[in-house]
Amino acid sequence: DLGEVMALAVEDEYQGMGIGGEIVRELLKKAKQLKVPEVITLTYQIEFFKNLGFSVTEKDNFPKRVWRICLDCPKLENCDETALHIILKE
Repeated sequence: DLGEVMALAVEDEYQGMGIGGEIVRELLKKAKQLKVPEVITLTYQIEFFKNLGFSVTEKDNFPKRVWRICLDCPKLENCDETALHIILKE
């Protein structure tokens, strides 16, 4: 089992107010309740996710099914997003 944070965005005028962090914290809380052991993300916002407890990992660690959505991306062979994950403990 695996959770994924994807397509998270906050309007420019609301950035810096903690809204994105609160959304991710709530998602992680819900994932814990559902006993999801790990949550992943591919992102350009590395520090944002690190501040929430995520750590950098290798993209190769992600299951193949995660890559399904990437198949149509023109950057598929040269993905420049960073893979991060967090292991959720009860």
